[in-house]
Amino acid sequence: MSQISALSTIQRNGPLRVGDLARREQISKSSVTRLVARLEETDYLERRVDPDDGRSFVVVITAHGHDLLAASRQRANEFLAHQVGR
Repeated sequence: MSQISALSTIQRNGPLRVGDLARREQISKSSVTRLVARLEETDYLERRVDPDDGRSFVVVITAHGHDLLAASRQRANEFLAHQVGR
């Protein structure tokens, strides 16, 4: 769930620095750093040089990450439709 939440936050807000993502997700920077590493390993996001500060980087969702979010939303919608239909 934390991975989906982080990806959704990045999708809504655009590229973010790790510290900004930590603040928005209300978790520690070290936790977000580990989360970003896992998401990067699975090709759901990538790091890019921060256009405002070449010494930093921002995280950006990949096409694979967008696909994951779309599939997650589809499953949630199907679940809700099923519950409403009952």
